[in-house]
Amino acid sequence: MKFIKQPSFILLSLCLFFFSCVSQEKIVSVEGEEISTEGENPTDDSNDENTTIVNSNDDSNDDLDKDSKDEVVDNRLIKQLAIGNENCFLDNLNDVKCWGGTAQPGKLLGIVPGLGKVKNISVTGNTFCTITLDDRVKCWGSNHYGQMGNGEISGVSDIISAGPYVSGLSDIVSISAGFYHVCAVKSNGTIFCWGRNDQGQLGDSTNVQRPNPTIVPNISNAVKVDVGLSHTCALTDDQKIFCWGNDGVTSSLIPVEAVSYTHLRAHETRHD
Repeated sequence: MKFIKQPSFILLSLCLFFFSCVSQEKIVSVEGEEISTEGENPTDDSNDENTTIVNSNDDSNDDLDKDSKDEVVDNRLIKQLAIGNENCFLDNLNDVKCWGGTAQPGKLLGIVPGLGKVKNISVTGNTFCTITLDDRVKCWGSNHYGQMGNGEISGVSDIISAGPYVSGLSDIVSISAGFYHVCAVKSNGTIFCWGRNDQGQLGDSTNVQRPNPTIVPNISNAVKVDVGLSHTCALTDDQKIFCWGNDGVTSSLIPVEAVSYTHLRAHETRHD
């Protein structure tokens, strides 16, 4: 009996065998970590490059919803940056993490202790304030002028952990932390400020320092507030901007209308 050599058939068989073995394991890289998934079907369209598989042979993973998988992978995204004496960011899990500054330069300090989940953060210098998920305010950092809003003027500069809720504030939609004072807008359009007030930057018609939030008179339709070094400005729902304090050019202890969008448009039209 003659045996006929068939090198092409043998080579093809070996290639098919090798492909069958290799296709049983896939390496998925997730944020620098390799996760091995065994027994995957290479023709299964559900396992494309946009799908993260932890272990396809583990039946327990069938019960993992999307949120559970995200938690396993810890795939955090940065939603907001806030830069002061420390640098902070707010991620998509509503946690705030800070690094650098006067604590440990270049080292990520982790989630701010005592803060909890937040939806917005404002930082200037060594004053840090946030709007929490229940629309209240928490601050930390310097308290030389009562920036923490807790009724105390301590001079303490605790940049590591958040303090208690700011006294008497709820339903907050906008916040701005300055070097020495802080202002926030409630959902009803009223504005509250606290901290240093030597230039009338709190807008309460006085120069008295306030360690507790004090209401800014004559504005009831604000939608946003922003603070400078010694002055404050607010935007109203009818597109007007009111300012108070001392900006180096003008000075007022109460809000005065600085400019309106309608006025700006009319001014532009006259110069067209």
